[in-house]
Amino acid sequence: MNPLSILFAGGTTTATLIDGSRAEVYIRAMPQRWLARDIEAAEFPTALVELCTYVRPAPLNPSTVEPLNRGTVEPPAPPSHSDIPPPAGYDPVPPGWTDNLSDESVDALYELAKKLNFQRAIDWAAGQIAAKKLVAPLHEQAINQVMPLALKIMEPLMKRLDALSNSTPSAPSSSAPAANNS
Repeated sequence: MNPLSILFAGGTTTATLIDGSRAEVYIRAMPQRWLARDIEAAEFPTALVELCTYVRPAPLNPSTVEPLNRGTVEPPAPPSHSDIPPPAGYDPVPPGWTDNLSDESVDALYELAKKLNFQRAIDWAAGQIAAKKLVAPLHEQAINQVMPLALKIMEPLMKRLDALSNSTPSAPSSSAPAANNS
């Protein structure tokens, strides 16, 4: 295997749609770079399901495809999260896809997505907080070094701005000719 290929952790399961039909879906363990999205979706089961769920593309029926693709094939809906690449052989679900699922399927997919992602997301967030605490003093030192220089540069500009705002504008001149009252 190519060591630079993207591996996708997770697994397949079956979802039940509100019409009773079933569909194979892939629930993904999100890569670390997108774990913040799991935290954002934590309170919203449908958002987490749409973030972590992928479906197999519907096979094209050759009898419905006209030459030059003249519009008989409906274009796919835009993905919920177009910036996150899907696993090979799967498409991201479109926004609102969970509205097609039974309540039980939403709950089951949410629990699976939560199991695959939440503890990792919590650990990642704790690491982010620790990193920010580590670099905060360095940022403060940098600001303290730069601020006197910035103030020195801004001082003449601020004085000029104050002078302009405190000056009294002259009366507007009129270019219209005086009315002849003769």
